[in-house]
Amino acid sequence: MEKLTLSKHFCQRWQKRVGNWPTIDAVRHYMTQSIVVQGGKSLVTFNGTPHRVLALYWCPEIETIMAVDTVQNVAVTVYSRDMVDRPRGRKARKKPARKPDRRQPVSRYKDNVADAQRASLPLALRAAAVARDFGARASGERRI
Repeated sequence: MEKLTLSKHFCQRWQKRVGNWPTIDAVRHYMTQSIVVQGGKSLVTFNGTPHRVLALYWCPEIETIMAVDTVQNVAVTVYSRDMVDRPRGRKARKKPARKPDRRQPVSRYKDNVADAQRASLPLALRAAAVARDFGARASGERRI
């Protein structure tokens, strides 16, 4: 990597999440020891506006992920494990208790007994047809 610069945001986040003030040599060392999760790219959208994808480096030694702009060679930010449990800029609030529904549930049948009878009706009809056909065959009749 060419000349690397550290953004102000990167320095603040590094100090907060890693514990000491970052130096370019230390960041370069950790980048060479880290695993590339995503490569950086410079893209252009359909309407012609530029879009950058930052390179992500995972360093298991200090348990951080560093986001680096590989086009301008700027370290942008640092992610760490302590970010997982913190609320993301909003208060955690309890959901209100749900009021019971005043309407009756919509169903096609009036009661559960009718439901069970209607479900078993096709099976009963098939059983009756099989018994009818079997009885006709046993007596020698032919059904058309």
